[in-house]
Parts: sequence; C-alpha cells; structure tokens
Amino acid sequence: MNDFCKTDGKLKDVAVTCFDLSDLESDEVRRALIYAVVSFVFEKYKSKELSIEENAYPILFAIEEARTLIPRAMGDPEMDKPATRLARSAVRSIATEGRKMGLGLLVISQTPSSVDNLITSQANTQILHRMTNPDDLTYIKQISESLSQEDLENLKTVGEGTAIVTGVAMKTRTSILVDVRMRYSEEGKTKTVAVQKPIRNN
Repeated sequence: MNDFCKTDGKLKDVAVTCFDLSDLESDEVRRALIYAVVSFVFEKYKSKELSIEENAYPILFAIEEARTLIPRAMGDPEMDKPATRLARSAVRSIATEGRKMGLGLLVISQTPSSVDNLITSQANTQILHRMTNPDDLTYIKQISESLSQEDLENLKTVGEGTAIVTGVAMKTRTSILVDVRMRYSEEGKTKTVAVQKPIRNN
C-alpha cells in the first residue's frame, strides 16, 4: 500500500486504483478488505509516516455500493458482525479526521438511508440524482441543510444524467440543478490488472 501513496513509490504515476471486490465470496469478506486498506492508510497518515507535506499524495477513497460495504446497523445482527463494525469504524475515521491529513471520502449509494449515518452526516457536499424512496428523501433532508422542499420534490422527477448539487462546494446556501456530462471512457474497455499474482499450489 505504501507504493500507492508515496510520491516516490513504484506506483507514483498511477492516478486511480480500483479494487474490484465483486469476485469475493461474501459481504463480510469485502468489508474486511475495506477495513484492511482504509485503516492501513489512515494509520500511516495519522502517524506522519506518510505526509502530504513531505512524501505522500492526498488520497480520495471512493466507496461505491456503500450500503453493502459500510451499512447502517439499524438493529440488524447481520449488519453488526465483526468485519462490518471494523469497516464502519475505519471509514468513520476518514470521514471525521481524514481531511486534515489529506484523506478524503466519496460515498456512492442508491439508498443513502441504508449507509452508516455517522459517515454520511460528515459529507459536506451532496450530488443527488433521482430519488423516490420516502426514507431516503427524509434522510437526505436531515443531513443536507441547504435542501428546500422544492428540491426534494424535484428529486422525485429529475431525469437521467441530471443531479441536484448542494453543500459547501457551492459556496452558497442554495442548491443548483446540473446536467452531468457524458463519460470520456468506455465502460468495460479498461482491463483490470492484478496487484499480486494469485498464489497457486505447485
């Protein structure tokens, strides 16, 4: 992991690294990996072994399908197993303390009310696409101070590729409606590269 972070590491020219967890056998295994990666980086930066002032890059963790990787407990024993608690704890550390170290967090989910609430409450900017679930709308209203009732109504009907943006990135207490540009890359065209060769029995 040092090579991902250090300015003089072997992977210093790699701008984006994607961990594809889809082939892992269970959500608990995926959450354990989230914990291992996030906590490792956090501790390195917190201890100053890695520092953006001296020898490391700022890091942005983008967590897609966040509802399955850092779920809200909601009294469900399945959402409170050891690996799940550890993953939540590690990502909470980034959400609450990471900014001052150069560690950022991007949380992506179609059902924000199912994501750990402490983590989502720390989001200072929200990009909101179409949303119709009453639980999600109520939750988004709670954590987005700038959202008006009109914004919430618009969220129910905005088209594909359109989003409401609100939060500190706007430098205003109002929200705006934006069209998201088409992607530059072609989906499925990038070949994944194994970080480490699979271990096989000889």
